[in-house]
Amino acid sequence: MTAPVRVRSAMQDLGPTFVKLGQVLATRVDLLPPEWIAELSELQNAVPALPYADIREQLEADLGASPTEVFAFLD
Repeated sequence: MTAPVRVRSAMQDLGPTFVKLGQVLATRVDLLPPEWIAELSELQNAVPALPYADIREQLEADLGASPTEVFAFLD
């Protein structure tokens, strides 16, 4: 496994903040070589969504209520 693949994989495993960092780095052709740009660009479109159960749990913790009690629609 190449270094760019390992870094991209680690960013995915570490969560949304690191995915966003990888997405930003993927746009910086002035900083990284092409093989890094190509691999980090995978974070633009190929990242699986978080399970809704995780999102609901966080919303309930933040809002103090079920998302269906607070929002008419959640996409």
